Amino acid sequence: MVAAVLARPLWLLLGASLGLLLGALLAGNAGFNATSTLQLGNIGQDSARAKQVAQTAQRVVTSATVIEAAAAASRVSAGDLGSRVSARWEPDTDLVTVLVTDRSPKVAVAQANAVALATVNFNRANVQNRLSRLRKDVDRLLSDDRLTNDAAEAARRAQIGSALATRQDAVSADTDGVFVADPAQVATPAGLGWQSGGLAGLLAGVLLAALAAIVAGARRLRVGSRRELRALLPEVAVASPADAGQVAGSFVESGVPCLAVVSLPGSREQAATFATDVAQLVKGHGLTVTVLDVASLATREARFSALCHDARNNVPDVYGTETLIVVVESVDEAIGMLVGQSNLRAALVVRARQSQLRSLVQALSAFNRADPLVILAR
Repeated sequence: MVAAVLARPLWLLLGASLGLLLGALLAGNAGFNATSTLQLGNIGQDSARAKQVAQTAQRVVTSATVIEAAAAASRVSAGDLGSRVSARWEPDTDLVTVLVTDRSPKVAVAQANAVALATVNFNRANVQNRLSRLRKDVDRLLSDDRLTNDAAEAARRAQIGSALATRQDAVSADTDGVFVADPAQVATPAGLGWQSGGLAGLLAGVLLAALAAIVAGARRLRVGSRRELRALLPEVAVASPADAGQVAGSFVESGVPCLAVVSLPGSREQAATFATDVAQLVKGHGLTVTVLDVASLATREARFSALCHDARNNVPDVYGTETLIVVVESVDEAIGMLVGQSNLRAALVVRARQSQLRSLVQALSAFNRADPLVILAR
């Protein structure tokens, strides 16, 4: 799994870049929060009553009447403002928090204070309406059911007046029942800031890219750089055509008479050129060499005869040289004469970015007894 991930550095880079960009943009678009705190007065010591009053005040903050008044003061639509306003009662306290979110921190602060003020004004207007209704009720009582006895009527009026005073005092006490305890002054980023959002997006992008690489698997990769091959196939030796001298020296020191240069799909020209270069260097080591391009043999019988076990074991008599370098394509049926053999060395030529890793792994498995070497060509 690690190899599949390491072999796709571009995926990781793209995932990190896209994650960083999206994370920063999404976090930055969250806007800013501003809070204004309302305090409730005269809620009493009864916890159930206090909870009822606080929850009612919380509902009032987001009511249509309050939102419309605050929207008019802020010169925005009630629908727009209402979608960005929320209220929360802090349990076991007499505080209700008004929260407004906006892309502008100044607008968020101004609108949070506008909603809080509209809530206070709503409460005062509600108290005044209650007082007005109370006075009307008293006036109706005083004008109706008058007693004929003056003393009794005077007593009745005094009793009504006393009750009115008590009721008025109770209602008037609610005038200051809601007030702004802590107006909004500064807005804070809503959610993550763009720095934190970018970092979170970067990590998420890398993780998703890594998971995608694991799901895609290593075998579906195209052969890339030496670094990628070493990550994917750590036990396999990798060289380039420029390392023909090292390959020639290793071949001579091995003592085997045959070097098979196997071209994977799309690399035949590179394989033929590499075989010629190695042959020239083998001559430099003082050995005679024959280069046999199997594709140049006209018949199937000729290809099989040239690659048979006896011919490779008796190179001096069959070819008149001390060593033999065979160029064969991995798709040629004649390659069956070479696979699984130990009396030869194998150089598998593969083109970077054009060959499937799967075909290379299959070729390596077929030539596992020939100490295969991967030649990464361009």
